[in-house]
Amino acid sequence: VVAGRHGFRDLLVVAEVALALPLLVAGALMIRTLWNLQDVNPGFDPHNVVAMRISLSPTDASTATSIRRAYPELLARLNNVPGVDFAAAILNLPMDNDYASAPVWIEGSPRPRSQSDMPSVLMYPTTPGYLNVMKIPLIRGRFINEHDDDMHPSVVVIDEVMARNLFPNQDPIGERVMFGGPDEGVSSQIVGITGHVKHGGLDDDATARIRAQTYVPLVQMPEFFLKMAARGGTVVLRARSNPLGMAEAARASILGADPEQAVSNVRPMA
Repeated sequence: VVAGRHGFRDLLVVAEVALALPLLVAGALMIRTLWNLQDVNPGFDPHNVVAMRISLSPTDASTATSIRRAYPELLARLNNVPGVDFAAAILNLPMDNDYASAPVWIEGSPRPRSQSDMPSVLMYPTTPGYLNVMKIPLIRGRFINEHDDDMHPSVVVIDEVMARNLFPNQDPIGERVMFGGPDEGVSSQIVGITGHVKHGGLDDDATARIRAQTYVPLVQMPEFFLKMAARGGTVVLRARSNPLGMAEAARASILGADPEQAVSNVRPMA
Protein backbone atom coordinates (compact mmCIF):
# COMPACT_ATOMS: atom_id res chain seq x y z
CA VAL A 1 0.00 0.00 0.00
CA VAL A 2 2.82 2.38 0.93
CA ALA A 3 4.61 1.64 -2.31
CA GLY A 4 1.36 2.24 -4.14
CA ARG A 5 0.95 5.66 -2.51
CA HIS A 6 4.52 6.57 -3.48
CA GLY A 7 3.85 5.47 -7.00
CA PHE A 8 0.68 7.57 -7.16
CA ARG A 9 2.55 10.58 -5.77
CA ASP A 10 5.29 10.13 -8.34
CA LEU A 11 2.67 9.96 -11.05
CA LEU A 12 1.17 13.26 -9.85
CA VAL A 13 4.60 14.90 -9.96
CA VAL A 14 5.13 13.68 -13.51
CA ALA A 15 1.67 14.95 -14.50
CA GLU A 16 2.31 18.35 -12.89
CA VAL A 17 5.61 18.68 -14.75
CA ALA A 18 3.93 17.64 -18.00
CA LEU A 19 1.24 20.30 -17.49
CA ALA A 20 3.70 22.97 -16.40
CA LEU A 21 6.04 22.65 -19.39
CA PRO A 22 3.51 23.80 -22.03
CA LEU A 23 2.51 26.70 -19.75
CA LEU A 24 6.14 27.72 -19.35
CA VAL A 25 6.68 27.50 -23.11
CA ALA A 26 3.49 29.50 -23.79
CA GLY A 27 4.50 32.09 -21.19
CA ALA A 28 7.95 32.43 -22.73
CA LEU A 29 6.45 32.81 -26.20
CA MET A 30 4.01 35.46 -24.96
CA ILE A 31 6.83 37.42 -23.29
CA ARG A 32 8.86 37.15 -26.48
CA THR A 33 5.88 38.35 -28.54
CA LEU A 34 5.27 41.31 -26.22
CA TRP A 35 8.95 42.14 -26.31
CA ASN A 36 8.97 42.05 -30.11
CA LEU A 37 5.83 44.22 -30.27
CA GLN A 38 7.66 46.92 -28.33
CA ASP A 39 9.70 47.51 -31.48
CA VAL A 40 6.66 47.64 -33.79
CA ASN A 41 5.83 51.11 -35.06
CA PRO A 42 2.05 51.67 -34.85
CA GLY A 43 2.25 54.49 -37.39
CA PHE A 44 1.62 57.22 -34.82
CA ASP A 45 3.15 58.46 -31.57
CA PRO A 46 0.80 57.97 -28.58
CA HIS A 47 3.15 59.53 -26.01
CA ASN A 48 1.84 62.73 -24.39
CA VAL A 49 -1.50 62.27 -26.16
CA VAL A 50 -4.78 62.27 -24.24
CA ALA A 51 -8.13 61.21 -25.70
CA MET A 52 -11.56 62.12 -24.36
CA ARG A 53 -15.14 61.48 -25.42
CA ILE A 54 -17.21 64.59 -26.15
CA SER A 55 -20.98 64.95 -26.41
CA LEU A 56 -22.14 68.34 -27.63
CA SER A 57 -24.90 70.23 -25.88
CA PRO A 58 -28.46 69.73 -27.17
CA THR A 59 -28.35 73.17 -28.79
CA ASP A 60 -25.07 72.53 -30.61
CA ALA A 61 -26.16 69.02 -31.61
CA SER A 62 -29.53 70.09 -32.99
CA THR A 63 -28.63 70.57 -36.68
CA ALA A 64 -25.85 69.75 -39.11
CA THR A 65 -25.07 73.47 -39.36
CA SER A 66 -24.72 73.86 -35.59
CA ILE A 67 -22.47 70.78 -35.35
CA ARG A 68 -20.25 72.09 -38.15
CA ARG A 69 -19.91 75.35 -36.22
CA ALA A 70 -19.49 73.80 -32.76
CA TYR A 71 -16.50 71.54 -33.41
CA PRO A 72 -14.15 74.22 -34.84
CA GLU A 73 -15.10 76.54 -31.96
CA LEU A 74 -14.45 73.78 -29.42
CA LEU A 75 -11.04 72.96 -30.90
CA ALA A 76 -10.08 76.65 -31.08
CA ARG A 77 -10.69 76.93 -27.32
CA LEU A 78 -8.72 73.75 -26.62
CA ASN A 79 -5.77 74.95 -28.67
CA ASN A 80 -5.57 77.93 -26.30
CA VAL A 81 -5.48 75.80 -23.13
CA PRO A 82 -2.05 76.04 -21.45
CA GLY A 83 0.01 72.96 -22.15
CA VAL A 84 -1.88 71.95 -25.33
CA ASP A 85 0.29 71.72 -28.43
CA PHE A 86 -2.41 70.53 -30.83
CA ALA A 87 -6.08 69.53 -30.62
CA ALA A 88 -8.23 67.63 -33.08
CA ALA A 89 -11.44 65.62 -33.29
CA ILE A 90 -12.11 62.26 -34.91
CA LEU A 91 -14.89 59.70 -34.90
CA ASN A 92 -12.81 56.53 -34.47
CA LEU A 93 -9.34 56.26 -32.97
CA PRO A 94 -6.75 53.74 -34.17
CA MET A 95 -6.97 50.38 -32.37
CA ASP A 96 -10.50 51.08 -31.15
CA ASN A 97 -13.00 48.33 -31.84
CA ASP A 98 -15.23 50.69 -33.80
CA TYR A 99 -14.44 51.84 -37.30
CA ALA A 100 -16.19 53.23 -40.36
CA SER A 101 -15.57 51.79 -43.80
CA ALA A 102 -16.87 52.50 -47.28
CA PRO A 103 -16.58 51.01 -50.76
CA VAL A 104 -14.53 53.17 -53.09
CA TRP A 105 -14.29 53.53 -56.85
CA ILE A 106 -11.57 55.38 -58.75
CA GLU A 107 -13.28 57.73 -61.18
CA GLY A 108 -12.14 57.03 -64.72
CA SER A 109 -11.63 53.31 -64.08
CA PRO A 110 -14.13 50.70 -65.34
CA ARG A 111 -17.49 51.36 -63.73
CA PRO A 112 -18.33 48.75 -61.05
CA ARG A 113 -21.66 46.96 -61.33
CA SER A 114 -22.34 47.21 -57.60
CA GLN A 115 -20.72 47.96 -54.26
CA SER A 116 -19.62 44.32 -53.98
CA ASP A 117 -17.26 44.94 -56.92
CA MET A 118 -15.58 47.85 -55.12
CA PRO A 119 -12.70 47.61 -52.60
CA SER A 120 -13.45 48.87 -49.10
CA VAL A 121 -11.36 51.40 -47.20
CA LEU A 122 -11.34 52.63 -43.61
CA MET A 123 -12.74 56.13 -43.27
CA TYR A 124 -11.66 58.59 -40.58
CA PRO A 125 -13.85 61.72 -40.42
CA THR A 126 -11.52 64.18 -38.69
CA THR A 127 -10.39 67.78 -38.38
CA PRO A 128 -7.27 69.83 -39.24
CA GLY A 129 -4.48 69.19 -36.77
CA TYR A 130 -5.07 65.45 -36.40
CA LEU A 131 -1.76 64.51 -38.03
CA ASN A 132 0.04 66.94 -35.71
CA VAL A 133 -1.60 65.45 -32.63
CA MET A 134 -0.83 61.86 -33.59
CA LYS A 135 2.45 62.57 -35.40
CA ILE A 136 1.36 60.57 -38.44
CA PRO A 137 3.80 61.35 -41.26
CA LEU A 138 2.55 63.25 -44.30
CA ILE A 139 4.30 61.64 -47.27
CA ARG A 140 3.13 63.95 -50.03
CA GLY A 141 0.60 66.68 -50.71
CA ARG A 142 -1.35 68.23 -47.85
CA PHE A 143 -3.68 67.27 -45.03
CA ILE A 144 -7.17 68.57 -44.30
CA ASN A 145 -7.25 72.30 -43.52
CA GLU A 146 -9.77 74.87 -42.31
CA HIS A 147 -10.83 75.69 -45.89
CA ASP A 148 -12.15 72.15 -46.44
CA ASP A 149 -15.66 72.91 -45.24
CA ASP A 150 -19.16 72.22 -46.56
CA MET A 151 -18.93 75.25 -48.85
CA HIS A 152 -15.94 73.84 -50.75
CA PRO A 153 -15.39 70.71 -52.90
CA SER A 154 -14.98 67.41 -51.08
CA VAL A 155 -11.41 66.26 -50.49
CA VAL A 156 -9.79 63.12 -49.11
CA VAL A 157 -6.34 62.19 -47.83
CA ILE A 158 -5.31 58.56 -48.38
CA ASP A 159 -2.65 56.42 -46.75
CA GLU A 160 0.32 54.78 -48.41
CA VAL A 161 -1.39 51.36 -48.50
CA MET A 162 -4.30 52.70 -50.52
CA ALA A 163 -1.90 54.65 -52.76
CA ARG A 164 0.17 51.53 -53.41
CA ASN A 165 -2.75 49.13 -53.93
CA LEU A 166 -5.18 51.28 -55.89
CA PHE A 167 -2.72 53.52 -57.75
CA PRO A 168 0.27 51.34 -58.65
CA ASN A 169 2.91 53.23 -60.67
CA GLN A 170 0.73 56.35 -60.57
CA ASP A 171 0.60 59.56 -58.52
CA PRO A 172 -2.86 59.57 -56.90
CA ILE A 173 -2.81 63.26 -55.90
CA GLY A 174 -5.37 65.11 -57.97
CA GLU A 175 -7.28 61.93 -58.83
CA ARG A 176 -10.89 61.57 -57.79
CA VAL A 177 -12.52 58.69 -55.93
CA MET A 178 -16.17 57.89 -55.35
CA PHE A 179 -17.26 56.73 -51.88
CA GLY A 180 -20.37 54.56 -51.86
CA GLY A 181 -22.16 53.01 -54.80
CA PRO A 182 -21.32 53.90 -58.41
CA ASP A 183 -24.61 55.79 -58.79
CA GLU A 184 -25.21 57.55 -55.47
CA GLY A 185 -21.66 57.96 -54.14
CA VAL A 186 -19.77 61.08 -53.03
CA SER A 187 -16.92 62.23 -55.27
CA SER A 188 -13.77 63.51 -53.54
CA GLN A 189 -10.39 64.71 -54.80
CA ILE A 190 -7.23 63.19 -53.32
CA VAL A 191 -5.04 65.97 -51.89
CA GLY A 192 -2.48 64.09 -49.82
CA ILE A 193 -0.88 60.79 -48.79
CA THR A 194 -0.04 59.80 -45.20
CA GLY A 195 1.81 56.97 -43.57
CA HIS A 196 -0.11 53.83 -42.65
CA VAL A 197 -1.53 53.36 -39.14
CA LYS A 198 -1.95 49.88 -37.66
CA HIS A 199 -5.64 50.35 -36.89
CA GLY A 200 -6.38 46.70 -36.13
CA GLY A 201 -3.49 46.21 -33.71
CA LEU A 202 0.26 45.80 -33.72
CA ASP A 203 0.28 42.07 -34.39
CA ASP A 204 -2.51 41.51 -36.90
CA ASP A 205 -2.49 44.56 -39.18
CA ALA A 206 -1.00 42.63 -42.08
CA THR A 207 -3.94 40.19 -42.09
CA ALA A 208 -6.71 42.74 -41.49
CA ARG A 209 -9.65 42.49 -43.89
CA ILE A 210 -9.52 46.23 -44.63
CA ARG A 211 -6.15 47.99 -44.47
CA ALA A 212 -6.39 51.00 -46.80
CA GLN A 213 -7.21 54.20 -44.91
CA THR A 214 -8.73 57.56 -45.78
CA TYR A 215 -9.10 60.82 -43.87
CA VAL A 216 -12.04 63.06 -44.73
CA PRO A 217 -13.05 66.45 -43.29
CA LEU A 218 -15.59 65.95 -40.51
CA VAL A 219 -17.46 69.12 -41.49
CA GLN A 220 -17.93 67.82 -45.05
CA MET A 221 -19.63 64.65 -43.86
CA PRO A 222 -23.39 64.00 -44.25
CA GLU A 223 -25.71 64.70 -41.32
CA PHE A 224 -25.70 61.05 -40.20
CA PHE A 225 -21.97 61.18 -39.40
CA LEU A 226 -22.25 64.64 -37.88
CA LYS A 227 -24.94 63.40 -35.50
CA MET A 228 -22.63 60.55 -34.48
CA ALA A 229 -19.88 63.07 -33.75
CA ALA A 230 -22.31 65.21 -31.75
CA ARG A 231 -23.39 62.26 -29.59
CA GLY A 232 -19.90 60.95 -28.97
CA GLY A 233 -16.93 62.17 -30.95
CA THR A 234 -13.36 61.82 -29.69
CA VAL A 235 -11.07 64.76 -29.05
CA VAL A 236 -7.33 64.09 -28.98
CA LEU A 237 -4.83 66.49 -27.43
CA ARG A 238 -1.04 66.52 -27.60
CA ALA A 239 0.53 67.91 -24.44
CA ARG A 240 3.87 69.67 -24.12
CA SER A 241 4.30 67.90 -20.78
CA ASN A 242 2.15 66.52 -17.94
CA PRO A 243 -0.64 65.17 -20.18
CA LEU A 244 -3.02 64.36 -17.31
CA GLY A 245 -2.73 67.87 -15.87
CA MET A 246 -3.33 69.29 -19.34
CA ALA A 247 -6.36 67.00 -19.76
CA GLU A 248 -7.95 68.34 -16.56
CA ALA A 249 -7.43 71.91 -17.76
CA ALA A 250 -8.95 71.00 -21.12
CA ARG A 251 -11.95 69.38 -19.45
CA ALA A 252 -12.49 72.50 -17.34
CA SER A 253 -12.31 74.66 -20.47
CA ILE A 254 -14.94 72.56 -22.27
CA LEU A 255 -17.39 72.55 -19.37
CA GLY A 256 -16.69 76.18 -18.55
CA ALA A 257 -17.69 77.23 -22.06
CA ASP A 258 -20.89 75.14 -22.00
CA PRO A 259 -21.89 73.08 -18.93
CA GLU A 260 -24.37 71.11 -21.07
CA GLN A 261 -21.52 69.47 -22.94
CA ALA A 262 -20.38 66.11 -21.59
CA VAL A 263 -16.80 64.92 -21.21
CA SER A 264 -16.11 61.26 -20.47
CA ASN A 265 -13.57 58.45 -20.89
CA VAL A 266 -10.54 60.70 -20.44
CA ARG A 267 -7.46 58.53 -20.89
CA PRO A 268 -3.82 58.75 -21.97
CA MET A 269 -2.97 56.88 -25.16
CA ALA A 270 0.37 55.64 -23.83
